[in-house]
Amino acid sequence: MFRLLLLMTVFLTACGPSPQEKEDIAVVTCNILSEIANTDGATRIKEINAAREKLGEDAFLLSNAAIQDSFKYGLCKELVLNNPDYDELYKSKEIDVEKQLKASIEGYWLHRYYDDDEYEGYVLTAEFINQKLFVNKYDVDEDYNTRKVQTIFDYKIIDDTRFEAFGNKTVDNFIVTLDKKSKSLSMSSAGLSAKQAQIKFIRPPNLSKDDILGRWLESSNDGEYETYFLSIRDNSSTIVYKSLDLNHKSKTYTTSIDTCDESFIHGFIFREKCDDQEDNFYFIASADKNTLSLVFSDGLSAQDKRVSADYKLPSPPNGYTEDSD
Repeated sequence: MFRLLLLMTVFLTACGPSPQEKEDIAVVTCNILSEIANTDGATRIKEINAAREKLGEDAFLLSNAAIQDSFKYGLCKELVLNNPDYDELYKSKEIDVEKQLKASIEGYWLHRYYDDDEYEGYVLTAEFINQKLFVNKYDVDEDYNTRKVQTIFDYKIIDDTRFEAFGNKTVDNFIVTLDKKSKSLSMSSAGLSAKQAQIKFIRPPNLSKDDILGRWLESSNDGEYETYFLSIRDNSSTIVYKSLDLNHKSKTYTTSIDTCDESFIHGFIFREKCDDQEDNFYFIASADKNTLSLVFSDGLSAQDKRVSADYKLPSPPNGYTEDSD
């Protein structure tokens, strides 16, 4: 009988935990590790080694950084279990995360800044191409001409929502974070702006030329002043502007008609040239079928509403005289 019990004990000991028991040990250990601060590496390593001992696996000889990486790529259980294919799984996950992040950030991003007290602002666009980050800053000079300055960075991926931009001698390295829920980017960089250290970018629309054809009206009325500004686009490369400004206090009005050359690029940027002026830029921040939310190089914003093809500006009220100034 004694020999039979001894054989059974040896047999059970040799078998070790069942596959389900191993799975449970790994899950519990990962739950514990997730509750331990990333900075407490010693405790985390002790927990994973205690689990390895229960599993009958080799001791964990790597650093806390390897544990952090396992969580980043969803491979904590595999690390605890000492999965022989862990390195291949890690590389595969790393490649997948990089592809997903690149797919999420590729294309254009837009940031608008305006200071109500200083009456000044600017616009930033960001674009990711071939492991490069291109940031264009637009603002206006004293003559109201648009200035455009481009800054180029390399970048490296940190995880599935963050990467580091670097490689420009005039701007310090900075972190870019993707907010998947709000579909926005934030950059922590005082070097890109004298006014802001935290810069948030949104996705501008990607429209076609057909989407913006027709007549668009911007209007306002504060009681004393009433303004109408009509933009007319057809399939040509020109845009026609018609305006009416009413001064109800003095009972005067002004009108104007201007024609400019216009190009529409990247699905949200207008580039126009009027007479002998330098090129001017303005941008669509958001849009639907009947509304364009616009921002300008000086940071100001406006909303254009689609109007019918036969829409005309109203006539000045009876008794109003044209302002000759």
